[in-house]
Amino acid sequence: MMYLSLYSTHGYLVTFLVYAVRETVLVQAIPLNLVGIFISLNSTGYSPGALEPIFDLTLREMTFRYPETFRGFTWTKMASADVSACSVEGRESAIQHMASLYQQGRFSRRNGRPVIFAPLACPMAFYPVADMAREMDVLVGTCAITNVAYVEKGRFPTVLSFSSVDMSAHYAAVTSVVEHFNWKNVAVISDAMTRSDSRVNVVNQEMCRALIALLQDLDPIVNVLEVQADSTTQNWTTPLRIAHEHSRIVLTCTAQDRIRSLLLEAADLHMADGDYVFLLLYRIVNWRRNDSSDEKVSKMLPSTMVVQRSIRDASTQQALQTPRERPSNNSLDTSSSVQRSSNVSEMMLTMSEYLRAVAMPCIDNLEIVAQVMHEVSSSSATYIGGRELARTFYNRSFTTLLTESEVKMTSRGTRRSIIDVLQFNSTQQDFESVLIFDSATFKLQKSSTSRVRWKSGSDDAPPDRVPCMIAERCRAEQEARRNQEIAAGASCATVFSILLVAGFIEILRRRQSAPDSFWWWLSDHNLRSHNRIPAYML
Repeated sequence: MMYLSLYSTHGYLVTFLVYAVRETVLVQAIPLNLVGIFISLNSTGYSPGALEPIFDLTLREMTFRYPETFRGFTWTKMASADVSACSVEGRESAIQHMASLYQQGRFSRRNGRPVIFAPLACPMAFYPVADMAREMDVLVGTCAITNVAYVEKGRFPTVLSFSSVDMSAHYAAVTSVVEHFNWKNVAVISDAMTRSDSRVNVVNQEMCRALIALLQDLDPIVNVLEVQADSTTQNWTTPLRIAHEHSRIVLTCTAQDRIRSLLLEAADLHMADGDYVFLLLYRIVNWRRNDSSDEKVSKMLPSTMVVQRSIRDASTQQALQTPRERPSNNSLDTSSSVQRSSNVSEMMLTMSEYLRAVAMPCIDNLEIVAQVMHEVSSSSATYIGGRELARTFYNRSFTTLLTESEVKMTSRGTRRSIIDVLQFNSTQQDFESVLIFDSATFKLQKSSTSRVRWKSGSDDAPPDRVPCMIAERCRAEQEARRNQEIAAGASCATVFSILLVAGFIEILRRRQSAPDSFWWWLSDHNLRSHNRIPAYML
């Protein structure tokens, strides 16, 4: 049966044909129908375009390892090299690719088991792919380092994320820190960076949007103020003034190379005394520049708290090593299918460390999907849709041979991430982990090696607000309060003196007229130190 469906969601409208296929199809008769969607402006490390050869080579390795599963498979690449995935043009390109693939029958069960690989770094291009995949019940794997689409499992039930940087874990870690220290007010400085690279601009705005949304979900417990800034056209002074009038807890959404300038201006506004806490999503790098500002920055760093992916993750560290640096593993199979992986390793040798960090999750993505597809085709005799397929990855651990990594998937279909919360140790002049967030449990734990330290020296976290938040008003209020205290003190002294004199006169008057039998009266001889004081009764 064929019918026309008008599909409208989240700002874009697509019309396409949907085939309702209800008969059971044998999995053995359905080859894999793999689709790759690559949208990129150039071949930089940020761009999925640089990953196309990685996908090609990894898939070739999988055909040798699982020949039966990959028998008759198809690999279709839809690429747009002249647009950015972080632009309106990139979004339109993604929609056009999906519509074209649908018209070609790539998502029909009769033409194979469809799986989409979409390493799209920006939600602007990724959301249309994931939305359409949901409607057609097609599995989607993403390895994009900055993707946040998979946070919404209700909206994207067929999406799996193999990214080593789970941004949803970062956001949850930030909100957990806010709740942990019982902060009720948070100011978020959102940097538009209108004159920067379009991708950096869009990604930064998306990160801020997601963070603010999660913090606002804590309402009315947490009061969030978004302060819009643009560091490419103006300085940080005005946004910082507005932020610190709302809260002493300031969350910064800006690029990593702009954090130093923000901290310098915060120091000029006298925010380096330990009363303020700056939550950062990036660890400030190369803060020492051998200039006159180094000392000022070093005074600000103890007031920062950095939320970032753990650098102690063994699997991640091993993945970042080049093949020649990795220790040998004699337990691995030495069959020809594994030895052919040297082609992937040789390509990794030519990559920069950053590009390897981007490529590794994508290699894991392909290898783990191939492994599960092999399991499904070997054990199941019925067609399995994208939703059900996605659930087969939940709460599982996988060992990859190409990257020699241990990949743990959470109950949300995301790669497990360990997030460190760092503070600056002034003695060691470096950051250290004081809190640890696990994306699998969504719990924040104390570090076993270091404890939280505050610049003020107190064990208690700085309060998010104090009775007086604005400096100018504070000085006026303090002066007025000081004058009131002086006046009140003088008045109290005068009243006390009057009462003292009056009391002394009354005592003299009563002594002259009081009988000796009164219990409260002490005779002169009883006031001598060598005598005991008797109790007189009426």
